[in-house]
Amino acid sequence: MSPFLDLSAWQMAFFVLDYAIKIFAIGFVPEGRRPSSSTAWLLAILLLPFIGLPLFLLMGSPQINRRRHRIQQEANDAIEDAHKDVTDHPFEELEAEVESIIKLNRHLTGFPAVIGHNLGIHADYRKSIQAMADAIDQAQRYVYVEIYITSWDETTDPFFQALARAR
Repeated sequence: MSPFLDLSAWQMAFFVLDYAIKIFAIGFVPEGRRPSSSTAWLLAILLLPFIGLPLFLLMGSPQINRRRHRIQQEANDAIEDAHKDVTDHPFEELEAEVESIIKLNRHLTGFPAVIGHNLGIHADYRKSIQAMADAIDQAQRYVYVEIYITSWDETTDPFFQALARAR
């Protein structure tokens, strides 16, 4: 009888491999990770070792987090440099509670409190972009723009053209 047809040998090999993966995971996974992250990865590996281990090897590296922290720190440093000469708030007097909230906000975000102007709420995307472009064109001294994600296309072109004119 061929050794490849002997089911008990394959079963024993998978049994040994299964336990080797689990023992490896218990010793290796928690190192350098938060407890919640370690627990999640260990559950995935211990319950589904042949799926959990490849996923862990692909996505479980703490190096990604360190890289993201480095990039975030670089962004924080750039923001801090840009706003280092700006006071925490533009108001002459504030209640102590409000001032402590503003200082906490500055400490956590790096951004100073500024006075905002509500120029309306627009449900239509094109109208909202055009309203922002009009507000930029009406600005007399400066324009602050904060954008999460956008692209320059025919819809957003008036906005970016207004920014170019303001510059």
